[in-house]
Amino acid sequence: MFNRFIYFFISLFFNVSIYSTSHRTTISPIDFGIFSAKNGVEAYNVLLKTHTFAKTHNLSVDYRGIKEIKIEIPPNAKSIPLTYYTDFSETKIVAINKYNDLFLFSLNDEMQDVDISPNLIDEGNLTNTPLRKGFFLLVVEDNNPWITERAGYGNPFYRRDIIFVKDGLAKNSTIFQYNNHQSNAKCKWIKVDKKKKIVKGVVFNRDAQSVYKTFLLKVSGQYNVLIENIKITTPPNDSLYGDACIQIHDSYKIKLKNIKIDGTYSLLKKYGYGINLNNVSDFEVNNLTSVANWGIFGNNNVSNVKICNSELNRFDIHCYGKNIICDNCIFYDLYNQYSSVVGYVKYSHCTFDNCTPVLLEPSYNAYTPFDIYFEDCVLRVTKEKNYFTYARKMVREDNSRPELNDIYWPSLYIKNIQIVGNDDVNVIFLYNNDFSAYNKPLKGNLNINLDGLEFSSTNTGRSCELVISSQSIDFNNKITINTYNISNNIFVKTEIKP
Repeated sequence: MFNRFIYFFISLFFNVSIYSTSHRTTISPIDFGIFSAKNGVEAYNVLLKTHTFAKTHNLSVDYRGIKEIKIEIPPNAKSIPLTYYTDFSETKIVAINKYNDLFLFSLNDEMQDVDISPNLIDEGNLTNTPLRKGFFLLVVEDNNPWITERAGYGNPFYRRDIIFVKDGLAKNSTIFQYNNHQSNAKCKWIKVDKKKKIVKGVVFNRDAQSVYKTFLLKVSGQYNVLIENIKITTPPNDSLYGDACIQIHDSYKIKLKNIKIDGTYSLLKKYGYGINLNNVSDFEVNNLTSVANWGIFGNNNVSNVKICNSELNRFDIHCYGKNIICDNCIFYDLYNQYSSVVGYVKYSHCTFDNCTPVLLEPSYNAYTPFDIYFEDCVLRVTKEKNYFTYARKMVREDNSRPELNDIYWPSLYIKNIQIVGNDDVNVIFLYNNDFSAYNKPLKGNLNINLDGLEFSSTNTGRSCELVISSQSIDFNNKITINTYNISNNIFVKTEIKP
């Protein structure tokens, strides 16, 4: 009789607890026994149960009252799913990983195939498709390579686009068009709602004992997501690389706010990124601070980007992109790298400290036309980095895609720029090119507009020359150069040959 009473009491308590939890809008790892976890594996399993329950019942998760959780990734671990609202409440999560690379958390929804003709993709009118009513994301992938082979890597590159659709009408366009004989568009779609999804307030530390990588967050197939108040710390490691602390794919309208990334799994000559984007549009960053051996960003297929109030060593679009705005940012030590980019790259109120503002990446042999704007910026130059753009020579200048077969340089629009040089700097190049000529002339009209340039040096009274290109170049079309309000110690050489 006594044993039956105990069994009845335990069963009643357990069922009432789960019943009360399931009828709330917010749950916590405390409800699932985080304080009773005896080791890191048990702590991981508590988080997995908590978030899986929340995902199943469409609940938010709040970590309030938890200061620190130490987890260990088990051999059979899988990513922990997040719901529409997760507040880690500044909880420190320390992860040890000795078994396999893993995204600890994921915000992911699966897409389904849909057959949409290329002309409708380009026109943006999808009213006669399954996307005719409601909010949708449409992913378009070209099954024909955009780049047949990346020089030095041996692999092809495939372009992708993300389109936000409201009641059958596209609210943005693809970077290049698809209705042509060289493209082979395949589409996927997912229905979304306007409700913002939020992930915030985590302090994530990777333990030095780890021998595999634990990435913090993977976002895929999402619309309208805010990721804020995130701090990621990675200890030095002389063997791990290939990082992607935060990875965002196939998503639209994503905002990162108050992000600090201190270190990544990367080496001096082996890649690893703090943030990895692939097929993302309407992406915004506000107040990112970062330290990384390799570049903090590594991206492909990205459009409509805005980065504000941030400090970083690199933003790039390896290949295929459009329209980037950077405002009130400090770029240091490395470079911002682009290829197959159209539209514009705009810098306002930015400082470049021993950093190349624009590097044209040659390995994709895809130099497309776009415009670069500098306004109210500071360019701190050295004898080694004394230029606005760096146009490296492509290994191979012909491309199987007609969209990429011609070679272009970006036009430059420079307004109110202060150039600060060391004592040994006496020349500044608008375009630094480490070759004497291409095998064929550059195409398109090149516009250079200089309005308000000042030069200062650690040794007062010095002057410098401002030269168009570091080596001679054959242009096929017109070059227009306008100069206004240039300080007396800058001597502009307007001829194309130095």
